[in-house]
Amino acid sequence: MSCVRIRRLRATAFRAFLSLDVEFPERGKILIRGKNTGTGGSSGSGKSSVVLALNYLFGTCPYPATELQSWLTDEPMLVAGELDTPKGTVTIERGAGRPLHINGKKVPESELEAILGMDSDMLKALTYRPQRTFGLFLNKTDSEKKEFLSALLGLDAIEKAVSDAQERAKTFSNVKEIGRASCRERV
Repeated sequence: MSCVRIRRLRATAFRAFLSLDVEFPERGKILIRGKNTGTGGSSGSGKSSVVLALNYLFGTCPYPATELQSWLTDEPMLVAGELDTPKGTVTIERGAGRPLHINGKKVPESELEAILGMDSDMLKALTYRPQRTFGLFLNKTDSEKKEFLSALLGLDAIEKAVSDAQERAKTFSNVKEIGRASCRERV
């Protein structure tokens, strides 16, 4: 599995944010601290909107763009992210009524999955958890967790390579047997 790092997340007219710009550290965690100006507390300050913006960027958001459009402005919503990938820096953009763009070019969803190295189901499991729930991983059975982790860590690709090698080895051993038989017949 290739390593992809989120470098930056930008959004305009996204939910309660007129403008959002987050630069992620090269390593470590990021803490999102919010303050609701109406109540003074952190509840309802928009912390989960940052995660929703990432989900929307990756195509795994459970809400349609029409529900994510800011109600504070008529400006069209846009979410953009910069990623460090094995192929270099990749810029992803999505907006209400606007298709997926990668490095300024309109592309199908499958291209995003190829860049990120995982399908949308895996991305959703890694990036989205509804509030007040345990999340997708903790709700899985033991065998489902093992299957999920095997796919996440790339172990399924190794298992497939081993299986393919074993099948190829059978043909090589058959060739040797045929070769031996023909050699014996000549003697």
